[in-house]
Amino acid sequence: FDAYRNTELYASNFELVSKELTSVNLGYTKLPIPFLEDRTKLASFNFYHNRFPSTTVNTSDDHKDTFFNSGTESTGYTAYKFNLCTALTIINCYNSNIKGPLPSFNTNPQLETIDIRNTNIYGGDQGVAKNDQQYVISSNVFLGCTKLKSFYMSSKTIAKGTNSNDPTLIVDGIQSNAFADTVSLVNLVIDTRNQVRGRIPSLSSLSNLESLDLEGNKFSGSMPSFVS
Repeated sequence: FDAYRNTELYASNFELVSKELTSVNLGYTKLPIPFLEDRTKLASFNFYHNRFPSTTVNTSDDHKDTFFNSGTESTGYTAYKFNLCTALTIINCYNSNIKGPLPSFNTNPQLETIDIRNTNIYGGDQGVAKNDQQYVISSNVFLGCTKLKSFYMSSKTIAKGTNSNDPTLIVDGIQSNAFADTVSLVNLVIDTRNQVRGRIPSLSSLSNLESLDLEGNKFSGSMPSFVS
């Protein structure tokens, strides 16, 4: 399904029912992310420069501009829209209006690229209210993602959890073992516009890393050792 550059194409409710889909491109449209659970042939999803209008927080439509099919910001989002998409290799949401927490990508074992630069993704775990998040990137996010090669994240707003003396920042915003399973990672970019502080997570498993960009954070402490 390719609707690329239909810039005025909009629908509040949008479904793709086919189980045979191999790719979905909603770039430069105003269509929301449809619920695509268990599309075992789906290999790529592109949402770059999508301008689906931001939904009002804590309403029945709150989840439509997220990775999830239900929930609200205050209760937590659930029902990951790409759950069990076992052939999915790329999720590209670059420069889109997508918001909310990060899903657990463990049901997408073939994922190679995730691009959520310049979005409203605030991080944290699915099923947890925004103000109760403990991490921006937790160890739940990349469980089993052994084929992930590129992760790009830069966000306009970050979750402000309760695990901090400073209510505007989360202490150790990235859990120390968040990237333990991403052994194939080549490119890692995390820019939170100075909204995340604490220690840099462990990079010891990233022996294939070629590019590491941590510009635009408030990390402190020593640089972790890693072999690349």
